[in-house]
Amino acid sequence: METKTTITLIAMAIVLIAVIVTVIILYARPPLAVACMENISPKCTILLTCTVNVGSQVGNLYQKNKKDRLGVYLKSIRRWLNETALTVVVVENSGYTFPELKHERKKFCRRLEIITFLEGNHTHAAYLSTATSKGWHEFYAINMAMRYSCVLRKSDFIVKVTGRYFVPGLEAILRSKPQNIKALRQSNPQRCEIVGASIVEFGKVFYYRTMKDIVEFEWEERILAYDSKDVLTLPELTIPSTPQGGTLDTVISL
Repeated sequence: METKTTITLIAMAIVLIAVIVTVIILYARPPLAVACMENISPKCTILLTCTVNVGSQVGNLYQKNKKDRLGVYLKSIRRWLNETALTVVVVENSGYTFPELKHERKKFCRRLEIITFLEGNHTHAAYLSTATSKGWHEFYAINMAMRYSCVLRKSDFIVKVTGRYFVPGLEAILRSKPQNIKALRQSNPQRCEIVGASIVEFGKVFYYRTMKDIVEFEWEERILAYDSKDVLTLPELTIPSTPQGGTLDTVISL
């Protein structure tokens, strides 16, 4: 009896070790490209989420043309770099490496980090192969950025901005932000183009799994879990007229 119990325990231990090793291997798989800044420790970092090549399974999306999407992203990224002093991390989840930003990589080498990966190359992202919600893909990309970024882990506060949008008035607000703020949201709590969290709260606000197809509701629920005094609610911010990815509309405020 004792022998059988011992054998069972050994078998269970072997299975557990195999699972742990598998998870480590899967999660250790590097992205396609990382432009890394080892010695930068910004107080606040802008994380721009981008998808140049859109998967056919993603629904509720109007702008699918690669050239059009790339043009919008490049314009936004350059404005963040040229018109603010903020540190910018770009994460792209379809394998596009932004060769057009060669000049910016050199000029802003201490303020720009680009992380590129391809979802299909990551076994633990297999659930996204049939995910129609673009928000699910963004959640995953945000966490990949945190995993591989040299900058985000050293930041005190991280603000995710949908990559197509440049928000001129955001920098001044972030520089005067109270230090004890745990999360940041837009004036309309059911919008999620801009979402922020302190490094301590990152895992709660940006956890990558959700069961909600409409991720705006997920963001709203997560931030509502905090005491209102710990949340910075932005005023409505005017932005340059920008085409919305999901509709024919253009956006002039967030």
